[in-house]
Amino acid sequence: MRGRGDRQARRALALRACARIAILACLAAPTPVLAGPPAAIDSSVAHRPGWVERSFRGFAKDWLRGAARQSAPGHRVGDDFELEVRATRSSRAPFVGILRYHEERWSCSRKGRCRLEGRDRVAEIFRFQDGRWIY
Repeated sequence: MRGRGDRQARRALALRACARIAILACLAAPTPVLAGPPAAIDSSVAHRPGWVERSFRGFAKDWLRGAARQSAPGHRVGDDFELEVRATRSSRAPFVGILRYHEERWSCSRKGRCRLEGRDRVAEIFRFQDGRWIY
């Protein structure tokens, strides 16, 4: 019974990783330059330079705090992260935000000594839709 659950978990992780790779490949295409703010964005916010980057930074920090609280035993969200915001051609979701961070794997002995086993680079992709960031 245990082997079956492990296989399903591994398969789910593999499928999620493949989906992320496919999305990142689509995002690697040249980003169009916007002449003005997309129509879907509130004009009271859109005229301020850097507003979408600041919005994504605040959202990403909150999201990372939540991810840190929900991480599995022996796993920890690293302190360093990178953010990227790209414009899209979609009026429904005019921006995507990419959050890159490291997830650390730790092992601890019974004596309380812990050591870092490895670090996995993680990329999460969010879309800006209806005035808010969505996973």
